Amino acid sequence: MKLTLPDSLIALANEFAPDSLYAVGGFVRNSLMGSGETDIDICSYLLEGQIRAKNIDGLVIKPVNPRIGTLKLIYMGGEFEYTTFRYDNYPSDGRHTPDRVVFTRDIEADAKRRDFTVNAVYYDIGKEEFIDPVSGMADIRAGILRTADAADKTLSEDGLRILRMVRFAVSYDLIIYNETLAAAKHYVKLLSDISKERIRDEFLKILYADAGGMKDAHYKGLLLLDDIGAFPYIIPYLSDTKGAEQNTKYHLYDVFNHILMTVRYSPPEVRLAALFHDIAKPICRRKYGNNYLHSPIGSDIVYEVLGANGLKFTKSETARVAQLVKLHMYDIDMRASDDRLRIFVQHHYYMIDGLIALKRADYKAKGLTVGESPSVIRIAHLYDDMKAEGVPFAVCDLLVNGLDLSRLGYRYKEIGDGLKNLLTACANDLTLLTREAQLRFCEENRKELK
Repeated sequence: MKLTLPDSLIALANEFAPDSLYAVGGFVRNSLMGSGETDIDICSYLLEGQIRAKNIDGLVIKPVNPRIGTLKLIYMGGEFEYTTFRYDNYPSDGRHTPDRVVFTRDIEADAKRRDFTVNAVYYDIGKEEFIDPVSGMADIRAGILRTADAADKTLSEDGLRILRMVRFAVSYDLIIYNETLAAAKHYVKLLSDISKERIRDEFLKILYADAGGMKDAHYKGLLLLDDIGAFPYIIPYLSDTKGAEQNTKYHLYDVFNHILMTVRYSPPEVRLAALFHDIAKPICRRKYGNNYLHSPIGSDIVYEVLGANGLKFTKSETARVAQLVKLHMYDIDMRASDDRLRIFVQHHYYMIDGLIALKRADYKAKGLTVGESPSVIRIAHLYDDMKAEGVPFAVCDLLVNGLDLSRLGYRYKEIGDGLKNLLTACANDLTLLTREAQLRFCEENRKELK
């Protein structure tokens, strides 16, 4: 098999001759698996100074991390991340950062310092041949995920590799080697030493692992995270939902498995909210004996787990997830009046599509229901009706503005309040959908203020 590489990289490999230049990592792995393309990482035994000594015309060399031999090489319009062969020594204090890096000409030593065999297959670009020091190609053919060196050594060096193991296994439908899985369970506690940002980024890749086309990869990833005991280090409250019983009249699963099934049925944009939507049920049961407040309490948990003191999501993303969790039970009993529901939809128009998706997945994940959620049907139809009627959903959609209200005598805070009152009135009064009617409404409201 011959890899398809950009002309710029082939030309660069020719300039390296007689020294070999290798492609390695995700690009080689995915090419062998027939998966999607990734960035091309390259490597060789040459140090930065030795590359510069070749005096390759037009090659731009930018140091990225000299300590570990990482460079950016720019040549003929192509940009590639380059590393020198090395092996790493890790301290025993749990820092998961090598305290000593040794550069080497030994490709096998470089392969063994990588995480998994499937990521340690090299392709000699000039010779157009594969170099496979740790049998990664055989593991790819067999569908096996195995550490590049002894599992205890590889996974104890960096706990984040445990999450990467989960991601690779479910994204590429690989069976985790017994020794590797056992080591992951043993060293999962090392996730407590990993920065929240790194955990967040890797966890999100698992949550969206089906993006590559592997059906239910995200759901299988959650099951695997549970199996190795990783949730206490990612979303601590989730473990509390295991075994939490629900009313068997409406639910087939306990709270934990219902949550995971809701994630399974959710589109990517609401999966975080799906993870938290019922997370407070065990707390409510213990404290109040019922689940009535699980939505607002679950919203508070979102801020705690995803916020600045947790996984450090952005404020806007945290607020969006929290709002979806808080509102996912709205009109679940179909008791809201049409007028009230129209105002709710108008005031939350920016998240109605997400709320509908979450409520739909939640309903399906009960395991005992068929068809569509009545609450979803009602909200979706009403939302469509309002759009067809031309109802404004935001102040900027109104046919009057602050200057118009100023001319009517509104001042300062009155202007904002007046526009908001008009917007709310438009949700149910279709006679207010002309500029003249909106001006008249504002004028009459101003008179009432006086």
